[in-house]
Amino acid sequence: MFSFLYVFEVIYVERYFAGLDVHKEFIYATVIDEKRNVFREGKISCSREAVENFLTGIPSTQLEAAMEACGIWTQLYDYLETRCRKAVLVNPLKTRLIASARIKTDKIDSKILAELLRADLIAESYVPPPKIRALRETVRQRQALVKIRTSIKNQIHAILRKNNIKHPDHFKDIFTVKGRKWLKSLENPQINIYLKPLDTIEEEIKTIWHQSKHLDDFTHEINLIKTMPGIGNIVSIVIMTEIVDVKRFKTPRQLCSYAGITPSIHQSGNTERRGKITKQGSKLLRWALVQSAQIAINQPGRFQHQFYRLKQRKHRNVAVTAVARKMLYIIWHMLTYNRPYLHNHPKQVIPQMG
Repeated sequence: MFSFLYVFEVIYVERYFAGLDVHKEFIYATVIDEKRNVFREGKISCSREAVENFLTGIPSTQLEAAMEACGIWTQLYDYLETRCRKAVLVNPLKTRLIASARIKTDKIDSKILAELLRADLIAESYVPPPKIRALRETVRQRQALVKIRTSIKNQIHAILRKNNIKHPDHFKDIFTVKGRKWLKSLENPQINIYLKPLDTIEEEIKTIWHQSKHLDDFTHEINLIKTMPGIGNIVSIVIMTEIVDVKRFKTPRQLCSYAGITPSIHQSGNTERRGKITKQGSKLLRWALVQSAQIAINQPGRFQHQFYRLKQRKHRNVAVTAVARKMLYIIWHMLTYNRPYLHNHPKQVIPQMG
């Protein structure tokens, strides 16, 4: 009989954790090992080449990196995804709740990020796939142009009021084809200055969707959301590009928290006080829901019923926000269970006067 002795050699691979404190002009980066010893640190420029040089010599399979979400995170994060075994985009607000330093410097912040990553205590921000990020940018760009258009229209209205000029009664909107002809006929130099950029912006708003790609990925979800009162095509697109995947929200309350329309809670002992909404999360999603609620409360149904019931004892804005929150609760269920909106609530609500 022969006996064989097998010797297994366990190869230990050390891991490194990088924390990047990103600013407009520079990045302060710190790399620590598993024993929390600083392996490398320094102040570098905000370029891929600088980060690449800083991480030289550290194998990709041994490196994890964390950076805070900021205005210039996209390109750096895309590089870290290809360079590291794990890249994490940090939620700045939630991370500060986990770890806050009495003395705050860039050097300390980057080291704290690295240590939180090592301890697996990072509050991550959701990072959509690149194609969805591009679609989001298109949607947000359109909304920015709409905001500028509204501002220009308000300026024109202000000029008309200032000069006590009233438009003819046969049209209400002065920015229709007939309305614009009338505006040009006034030959007001101030108004004419605004009309030129207004035409350009409106043309860009009309054509911007032709530049967008991957919108078809949400066709089914967009059609589902549009079955809800108060929600049209543009708003449904905004909602879906902000939510992206409803499965990442385990409950409707989590989705409402992401939109920043949940009330803030102040608790002390047995006393609990609810304050204003947090407004922490997707600003664009919150805007879309409030706009939809403003339309939905003018149509007979559950949202109008809820609005007038709350308006009897609360401020109008509070009632509208509550309707927006209810709408998002229902949207979560519609997307989760793949069901259209059910019109099975009060058909008509007569508002109480006085």
